[in-house]
Amino acid sequence: MFIILLYEINSTEEISSKNIDTFILTNLRIKGLSFEKNNRIFYSYIKRLSLYQVIVFKKSIPPFLFFKSLYENEIFFDKDYVVVYKNKNLFYYQKLENEFSISDISAFLKQRLGLENIHTSDISKTKIDKNKKYNFIKPVKSYSFRYFIIYFFILLILFSSFEFNNKKNRTNFEEIKRSNKDLKKQLEFYSVSKELKEIFSFAQTNNSKIASIILNNSKIKVQIESKNKKNIYAFFKKLDKNSIENIVYDKEKERFIGDAIYEINRR
Repeated sequence: MFIILLYEINSTEEISSKNIDTFILTNLRIKGLSFEKNNRIFYSYIKRLSLYQVIVFKKSIPPFLFFKSLYENEIFFDKDYVVVYKNKNLFYYQKLENEFSISDISAFLKQRLGLENIHTSDISKTKIDKNKKYNFIKPVKSYSFRYFIIYFFILLILFSSFEFNNKKNRTNFEEIKRSNKDLKKQLEFYSVSKELKEIFSFAQTNNSKIASIILNNSKIKVQIESKNKKNIYAFFKKLDKNSIENIVYDKEKERFIGDAIYEINRR
């Protein structure tokens, strides 16, 4: 029996391969997930929904990742869940809470995922492809910030040496500047991750709930919910009081909902 945890992480664009592990792990830790060394994490970016679907496997890897797909796009049905394959690999997982007809589920998934020409298959009649492989995220401790500090001091020493030697080291200094610029780009995501963590911390302090966070270039769009309107004002005041777009009362949820957009402080 496999145990999985399912998450959705909003993102208006697909994260680069060098930053995706940090992005996924940071968001999962913000959601309060603790990892074990045998955990494996699968993710897929769904452009139509502007989000990542993330599946955390707590124990064994389930067989639904290794179905032998005969079509480019294929839906595999089981009594408890449905999986969608795109380009013959796992793309989307949907747990079934109620009984629906295969045609209804297929129509729903086609519309939701924006896929056409999807073939439907019964899991009980599907073979396993033992050669199919995936690149899972393996939760490990991140040393990126520590590397940044070490690299910073190395740059500082090199820069001091340049000042001492003046013209003789001008070429080296230009190389250092380029290296520093590249490093800032590589570690830019560290600052974003830190700000996301602060946002969730502020919300928890003010008895509020983060409804959604969307990253868009240099801006973060935040939607927050709370039963007390003052909590929302206090939350946005800590971030940026001028960032508030609107605050409304949702009668169905019996909560106030606030939206704000503010610039990311890339350090």
